[in-house]
Amino acid sequence: MDDARRCTAKSSWSKQRCKKAAILGGTVCHTHGGGAPQVQRKAKERLEDLIDPDRALREAAKLAYSNIQDVLDEHGNVRPIKEWPRELAAAVSSIDITKKNLTAGDGKQEDVIRIRLWDKPSNLTLLFKHLNLLTERLHLSADKEILDRLMSARQRLTDQPAIEVEIVSEDDKERALSS
Repeated sequence: MDDARRCTAKSSWSKQRCKKAAILGGTVCHTHGGGAPQVQRKAKERLEDLIDPDRALREAAKLAYSNIQDVLDEHGNVRPIKEWPRELAAAVSSIDITKKNLTAGDGKQEDVIRIRLWDKPSNLTLLFKHLNLLTERLHLSADKEILDRLMSARQRLTDQPAIEVEIVSEDDKERALSS
């Protein structure tokens, strides 16, 4: 059995770890307290938080709205990590600290800190799509017969057209190209 799924309780006399599986979302088996109402409630909360679609949306929002200025103090120096807001700390993908001599000839080495955030535009795109603020359109070139067949098949499946189709005749194309 995977150690991560095993009960974390230990026997008081043998000091050996329990060999049973922990309850879902919990750290102990039913025998070692997994049946207690408060333990089951907490395990349920963990599982709901794990698969909560709203949580994924909140995480994307944290990344999309993160502001790198929150890690700097009033003098422009990087604050200690423990002082960063949790939302910003979650938005950081990497921190690279390098010692360099920034002023030639002074013999001192200063820290150069590079902080990279997760991709902000892609998270904004996810939010826009979720809120229906961004609609992607597909432009397709096909003859009228194929489009009619696609639309009739779509209507048979859903009793209403799910896609918006604008049919442009060859004459309209020629007029659009000449203007």
